[in-house]
Amino acid sequence: GDPEPAAPVFDPRFPFIGYSEPVALVYHNHITESFEPSSGKTFSLNLEETVAFLGEELVRQMQEQYGLPLIHHRGVYDQPRATAYEKARPVVKELLAENPQLNMVIDLHRDGVRREVTTVALNGAETGKILLIIGTRHPGWESNLAFAMGVHHVLETVAPGISRGVRRQNFSYNQDLHPQAILVEVGGHENTMEEALRAIPYLADALARTYYYFFIRN
Repeated sequence: GDPEPAAPVFDPRFPFIGYSEPVALVYHNHITESFEPSSGKTFSLNLEETVAFLGEELVRQMQEQYGLPLIHHRGVYDQPRATAYEKARPVVKELLAENPQLNMVIDLHRDGVRREVTTVALNGAETGKILLIIGTRHPGWESNLAFAMGVHHVLETVAPGISRGVRRQNFSYNQDLHPQAILVEVGGHENTMEEALRAIPYLADALARTYYYFFIRN
């Protein structure tokens, strides 16, 4: 038969991509970040209460909904928090060397600002907002920024109001290790875990579509 025409960006019948090997790495420089209303504290070593649980859910949904396998690395680097990035760095480097096919690196966090800033009502449900952060303290950061902007634009279209935009910071966040490495904040410490989890289907959708437009369609 004829080849399938390229899907328009927001085709609800977005293709199930179906890869056999991982296409992205999800990890957490600050894996102990938790959700105070749910866990009673802002940091926890029980990873079921922290951003690690969001990572599990993101990996599951990207595999099931879009056929995109991800590696979820659950190393703890933020004990103490100050040296997290330098501790994680050699491990991320090694994971990338072992998996040269990876096209995205997602460092998943939750923010530490008040609830009004990190929450939006979507379809009548309070949902954690998503902030993308790009470090500019390394050559080539513009490529990380371009990828983050792609994710932001898809989020804006799929769920207007969920994205807090793309913030640039004079830091590296280990994003120099990969041209599509981004830092993603989902919700904040004043959100419940449930509110943060509600953002994950939107994030999965945006990452899958951005992946498709950056790496498959062209």
